[in-house]
Amino acid sequence: PLTVTDAITGRHVHGGSSPADSGLRPIPRAASALSSVEVVGIVNGSRSLRIAWMLLKALRRCSVVWVALAARGRLHGRASGKLDELQSTKRAIATLLGQPGPSYPQVKSLSS
Repeated sequence: PLTVTDAITGRHVHGGSSPADSGLRPIPRAASALSSVEVVGIVNGSRSLRIAWMLLKALRRCSVVWVALAARGRLHGRASGKLDELQSTKRAIATLLGQPGPSYPQVKSLSS
């Protein structure tokens, strides 16, 4: 089980996370999102799968709006990076769903 404690803290080396252009982050983010939706379908059935898939897509759309609003203020530079993350994750999801094979069969059935 996951727990939270104030006894352990973390810090990004040099004040930031891995570079957005590293190409290392979009596929794991996309795989995590797809796996979560897939598990919902496995555990709770096809109706819950469809709802989870719709929520994932709606969350992405809301995130794009939030980032656009943030870009109008002091967080303009950070918002640009977040928009790139959202777009790269969307492309990675399309890549993962477009690959042949048994990965994400339930989600693939919804996205085709």
